[in-house]
Amino acid sequence: MTSQEKMWCERPTFSSWQISGAGASVAACPMKMAVTHSGIPTPPTTPEKNESRIDADMSARSWVDLARQGVQAAAIVGLLLAATVVVFGKEGLPSGVAFQLVLLWLLSTVTSAALSAVKLPSLCGPLLIGVLLGNLGLLSAVTPSVTKVLKGASVALIMMRAGLSLNLRTLWRCGSATVLLSVVPCLVEMTAGAAGAVLLFDHMNLPWGVMLGFALSDVSPAVTVPLLTDLKKRGYGTAQGIPTVLLAAGSLNSVLCIVGFEITMSMALAGGQRSIAESLGRGLGGLFGGVAVGVLAGLLTRALIGWAPNNAGLLATGPRQAAGLMIVALVLYFGFGLEGVDLGGAGTMACVALGATYSHAREGASQRPVEKKLSAVVINDLKELEPAFETASIAESDIGAPEVAKGTGPSAEDTLKAAWLAVGQVYLFGFLGGALDLSLISTSVLGKAVGVILLALPFRCVAAYYCAAAGRWSVSDRLFTAVSWLPKATVQAALSTVALQFVESQEGSYSSEEAYSQDWDRSMIILAAATLSIVLTAPTGAVAIEWFGPRLLRLPDGPSSTFSGPESPDADAEPERPLQFLAEAI
Repeated sequence: MTSQEKMWCERPTFSSWQISGAGASVAACPMKMAVTHSGIPTPPTTPEKNESRIDADMSARSWVDLARQGVQAAAIVGLLLAATVVVFGKEGLPSGVAFQLVLLWLLSTVTSAALSAVKLPSLCGPLLIGVLLGNLGLLSAVTPSVTKVLKGASVALIMMRAGLSLNLRTLWRCGSATVLLSVVPCLVEMTAGAAGAVLLFDHMNLPWGVMLGFALSDVSPAVTVPLLTDLKKRGYGTAQGIPTVLLAAGSLNSVLCIVGFEITMSMALAGGQRSIAESLGRGLGGLFGGVAVGVLAGLLTRALIGWAPNNAGLLATGPRQAAGLMIVALVLYFGFGLEGVDLGGAGTMACVALGATYSHAREGASQRPVEKKLSAVVINDLKELEPAFETASIAESDIGAPEVAKGTGPSAEDTLKAAWLAVGQVYLFGFLGGALDLSLISTSVLGKAVGVILLALPFRCVAAYYCAAAGRWSVSDRLFTAVSWLPKATVQAALSTVALQFVESQEGSYSSEEAYSQDWDRSMIILAAATLSIVLTAPTGAVAIEWFGPRLLRLPDGPSSTFSGPESPDADAEPERPLQFLAEAI
């Protein structure tokens, strides 16, 4: 170090210099002195100038990073589209099915990410992109068989996720509330929607009105499952079992809507030759049959996954377990929908039962108690015996049911969630939007459809509020129940095109062109109303659940909600009769 450098470094104004050749730097200089490349410090700069220079550098760097990310994204998109053309040949061109499926996925993924950034439901992205691409003719190559498979797989995935989120012990304790919430609000909204459709639309008769009512009267698992699961993990309403009851009731509600829609459609459409008694019998048989088969499949799947001890099996990791569950769910969903069976609602119920049974069996295995062996030679105090008699939870790897260790990789639930966000919701809601041909739907039909939706929703919310009394919940809990019953998406997307596809496939069986035209118009009304219900209620319901949840629900052993309603009694108290709850609420 030269004498000039020593002179600068020994000045009392500065401290803790670290000089290393040409790349010298200042470690802790209160006046932010700079060092030249020769190792000699320059006169100090003011803090204001230094901060402004740092802000300018950070701003320039952020723009550079943003541009770099844009170039990378454009390169990935271009390579993916080019790979589609190379792999699929003609089908990879813009007029081919492969190109159109990839394009729908790309644009939907980008739009969903943008909506999630502003706290809106990501499912609205594929819906809007589907409407855009469908009306531009960029989904015309996708055949009905491809649409059916992808939409069916998406429904099976989200229903199984709903089942995995259930707690069967809580459902048993709050069984009356679950049953009432899954049936009464659905039937009330269906009745109001059917009446409104018959009154507002000229060509809508009662059977078609009931079909429209069932198509609109479901609460969407795609919206409620992630939001209620998040509230459950944070502890809101868990003492009363509210998230679990709402998840279970929503799943049963979905099954009820699907079964009711199929029963009504078998009697309303041309070619439907089943009587009312036969349709009801098949619907109830499918419901209970789906539960039985789903429970059996869940137990067998759990036994298969836990067969190999010490995490040595092929299904030892979370992603592999998720793949195994998904394969079983697809077999159940499409198996019940085969032509020889024809019980579509049973497939949905089987997926819910599969997830719930698997989750319950896994939880029971992970909490299996074991007595510790006593090996003490001398016992001096009775307190020393307490640890010996305590029960310990064995890890799943010790009992032949391997589970992913904490921090070693994603769990099965995380993998299924990622699969839903990446693939399931893209094609379920994308195909729904693509089926909506805006050139064939008049503004009057859209306005009347909005009227039917807004007419039926208040009836549903009021019914949900009073049915929640069966769970001995406080007023704030009942208000949250009414709010959480708003969003619609999953079943609406699944059922919206069913009638239209059936009518178009049976065109030759109609006695006249006029009869076919009437049923086609009614099918388009159902499609338009289902799409509008998603657009109107999914974002609104998601924002309402996320905002009202922490304000209306309570934490365990914590203060009551911000709403000053009567307190809920102890969750372990003996429940009273449901009719008595309804009488007290009214």
